[in-house]
Amino acid sequence: MRLDGHVRQPGLKPLASVPTISELLMDGDALQPAPYLLFSILETTDEVSRQRIYQPVDLGPILSGIEDIALKEQDALLVMGPEEMAYLSSEAVRSAILSPESVTSDQCKAITSLARRARQADSERLAAVARSVFVVTGAEQGGNDSSGGTSEQQMVEEASNFSSDEIVSSAELARLASQDADCNDFFEESPEVLPLAIEYSVVMMGAVREPGLYPIANTASLRDLVATSGGMSLSVDPSQIEISSFRGGDLAALGAVERRYIDSRTTALSEIQVTPGSAIRFASLSGSLEAGTVLLSGEFRRPGVYSIKRGETLMEVMERAGGLTEQAYPFGAVFTRVRVKQEQQESFRRTARELNNALALAMVQNNISGNALTAASGLVNSFAMVEAAGRVVVEADPRVLQQEPDRDLVLEGGDSIFMPKRPNFVLTAGDLLNPGALQFRPGKTLEDYLGEAGGFQETADKGRVFIVFPNGVAQPVTMSRWSRSSVMVPPGSTIVVPKDVNPLQTLNIVREIAGVLSNLAVSAASIAVISR
Repeated sequence: MRLDGHVRQPGLKPLASVPTISELLMDGDALQPAPYLLFSILETTDEVSRQRIYQPVDLGPILSGIEDIALKEQDALLVMGPEEMAYLSSEAVRSAILSPESVTSDQCKAITSLARRARQADSERLAAVARSVFVVTGAEQGGNDSSGGTSEQQMVEEASNFSSDEIVSSAELARLASQDADCNDFFEESPEVLPLAIEYSVVMMGAVREPGLYPIANTASLRDLVATSGGMSLSVDPSQIEISSFRGGDLAALGAVERRYIDSRTTALSEIQVTPGSAIRFASLSGSLEAGTVLLSGEFRRPGVYSIKRGETLMEVMERAGGLTEQAYPFGAVFTRVRVKQEQQESFRRTARELNNALALAMVQNNISGNALTAASGLVNSFAMVEAAGRVVVEADPRVLQQEPDRDLVLEGGDSIFMPKRPNFVLTAGDLLNPGALQFRPGKTLEDYLGEAGGFQETADKGRVFIVFPNGVAQPVTMSRWSRSSVMVPPGSTIVVPKDVNPLQTLNIVREIAGVLSNLAVSAASIAVISR
């Protein structure tokens, strides 16, 4: 008889002195602190086939004196502890099941064996891991793999029947697994125990302190599972505990998933029995505070970082900041949002890809020289590297917001508002003889500012002049010798004169590419102005 795992004195024991599990464990004195009692493994010999088999055992009733199990010669009792429980939810284990092709032969014996089983076995046996994490995969990873097993994408689709609080890409999962390369001695000595523990696992997710996989031998009370997972967090919604389980515990019954909702305020958790393969989600209360903070800088009476509640508006936060100073210029307020910046950055990259495809097609169809294509492609790629500002045009004048509350913006965590001082200049940029900052004076027209900047250069595109107002709005203007522009130029505006790229056609760049470059020049000028 052998005792191993999370025990004080592992090794062989004479069967005559320890004929039962309770005597083998010395009523619990043989165990190390914090043993995992809900799932231990009795390795024994099947009396009919004479094969070694693994039998899950719940040590709780045995140590409580409710039941006991007689032992036989060559039996072994394997007891898991905190290290083994943490290993069940490790990136190495999850990667072996969700992305078995990423596992290499030089990894842990238990992990390589688990990956082999994941390729060969039906998905439901190991699907507890898929229910505990949602893996984002590319379209090229869909479909069945060559071994006839179930693909990662299919396992993720089955996991969507349950719930997950963790989303990770296949590449990120493989990277984390390579960092988490430490082997567990318990599972290395008995690799067959690892898939067995996962097969019998319950998924604990949501508002518990230690979410993950928790194997149970037969059934377990929800109270015991909550205790082993560190207890419920302070943010838990006690009225919304969701249990997704297989009806009757039948793992093979396809579509036999049932859900029930428990209110722990009216139902004792000790009365709720959970079966292997279940997924338990502890919902969180909807917090009144928004995640993250907002930054107010510039001409506020009390600038700084402010936490915000859900649904709080720009006007409300500006009032908390004491309002604006006398020098504030609300028309030039710069409001940026992280989500918008990310979308703009992706838009830049997508536009660059489309332009590069257009350049390649134009080269094939019009026999463009390689040097011309390289130059144009370099300009396009530089556009893709421009850092997005993430600016959103908003109304930031408190007097306007009071009269038109529907224009008041609801804030998000990560928002930033800069309130500038009232400027006394107008910027000119682009193909002018002397672009720069010019003093603002009421009544001065667009033509006046262009004249003070020295007028157009010969390469200027006079038909595509535009003005960027202090609030970020851009407006094209028509330049005509017969009439003066009626566009008002407020202080802090920027007048942009793009370059005419038509002369570049003499360098064997066809009209299509010239148009692309022209649009790119205007876009780059706009970005430079708005990002300042």
